Parts: sequence; C-alpha cells; structure tokens
Amino acid sequence: MLFLFAITFPCFSKNDIDESLRNVANDICAVCVDGEIIAVLDFSSETPEMSKYLSNSLAANLAQTGKVRVVTRQHMDKIEKELDFQLSGYVSDATALSICERLGAKAIIFGQFEEIENHYTLQVKMLDVETAAYMLFKFYVIERSSKTEQLLGRASTYRKSAFGIIAEENKNCVEMVAPSGGFSFDYSLSRKFSVGLKAFLSYDIYEKDKHDNTAITFEPLGSFRIYTVSPSGESGAGMFVEGLLGGAVLFINEETKTVPSAGISVGFRQPFGMVFVEPYLRLGYPYLFGAGLQFGLRF
Repeated sequence: MLFLFAITFPCFSKNDIDESLRNVANDICAVCVDGEIIAVLDFSSETPEMSKYLSNSLAANLAQTGKVRVVTRQHMDKIEKELDFQLSGYVSDATALSICERLGAKAIIFGQFEEIENHYTLQVKMLDVETAAYMLFKFYVIERSSKTEQLLGRASTYRKSAFGIIAEENKNCVEMVAPSGGFSFDYSLSRKFSVGLKAFLSYDIYEKDKHDNTAITFEPLGSFRIYTVSPSGESGAGMFVEGLLGGAVLFINEETKTVPSAGISVGFRQPFGMVFVEPYLRLGYPYLFGAGLQFGLRF
C-alpha cells in the first residue's frame, strides 16, 4: 500500500457532478496499489438521494477502473448491526476506521457535499485504515445543474411562468429601423423547454420626413424555446434558441394587409430571483431582423 498524504484545496474550475465523480475515482486510484480493498462510506448532504447517488456513483466509477476492489454500504450492513453504528450521515474518522478494520479494507472514503454561493463543493477524505493518516483530502467544485437540483429535492420549485415587457428596434419599415414595443408570456413544459406568446407593435417614426406613408405593424407570434446553456444551472434561464411563428398585420395609411411571419431568435435570460433581464436578436420575415431587451417577472 502506498503511504501517500495529499491535501489539495478548492480550485475555481467547475465540472458537472458526474465528471467530478470520475475525477475523484481517478485521484483515488492514483494513490492505491493494484487489487487493494477500499470502502466507500456515505457522503453527507441535504438529502438521502444525493448521499446515495454520490456513494453509489463513486463506487461504480472505482469498480470500472479495475484497479481496486470496492466495498459499499451494502457490504457494511452486517458490520453495522454488530457494532451498532449509524452510517446514514457524516461519520467520524474513528467510527469509519473501526468498521473497515472488520471488513479488511485498507482504505476508506467518505466526505461531505455542501452548497457555497452558486455552486457546490464535494469534500472527499481517504483514510489509511492502519495508520489513520489521510491518503487524500481534496475539494471538488461542482456546478449547479438540473441533476444536482433534482437530487437535492429542488426540481419542483423552479419558476415555470414568465411575463415580460419588450423594447425593440426592427426592420418593419422602408429604409431605417422602426421602434417597437411589446409583451410576452412563456410557460416551461420542462426545465429546458418552454412555449409562449409574443406581440410586437412597430411604427416607422424615423421616416416621417422622407415618406408620406404611415406604417404600423402588429405581430402576434407563438414561441417555442430551448435553453441550451445555463451557467448557473437554473431552470428556464441562460442562453436560448427560440422559434417564432405567427402573422404580421400591416396598417399602411388606410390599407390593411396581413402576411405570415416566422423567424428565429437567440438571446440570454439572466434571472435575479423573480425578476429577469433578457437581451436578444431575431431574424425572420417580414421584419428581417430585430434587436431588443426584455424585462419581466417569473412566477
């Protein structure tokens, strides 16, 4: 067995929870001898689901390496009953050592999962059973994601509806650009997909000195949105791609004309609790292009 003591502190690079657990397994194997028996105990966290996922996934990743033999919580049931130890939370180093001596494990692994600001930290301890010295004591920074929120029991708490006010400049005019105002409503069918309605009213005010025509455009549109990247891991937020489909009603002087309207927009929704800000660009027909900013509420 290698008597290697390694302590590292949190780095600022964040990985998702599964990639972090693979990194943990690789770091553990780096300080182990081939064929060693190691025990994976429970990790403390806010929910039993997260604790179980951490220990089971780490054990699976370790077993897949083929370098070590893994003892899991299931193997500890008999020893737990004999010693009357409770392993459903964050155990002490002495308790962990006592259990694994009975199992013949050469090293034990346990730790703690905590929320810090807008991300999570996984503390991993690896103890040498014979010497009680740390072989590994490391922190892994984990990004917030839909999986972490689900495992922490927060999946059902995200805000599904949003209402916004829009200010835009678009090409619903002849030469220059037309100012536009509007509103939107969207509803999340899942954590990354939403549907909604938008309405824009544009007026070619900048061209009054050049043209006698008065052009007003009303656009009622349906929206279909997919959030592709969410840096914070929050549902219904981040970078999105949105399809738009509906019609455009053109009021030119005393004449009215109706044409189909369709397009695509890209943007970024930044939430601040119940409030959000959303800059975006859109391309399509008949407005050709538009750039705007939306403010609104989520509920």
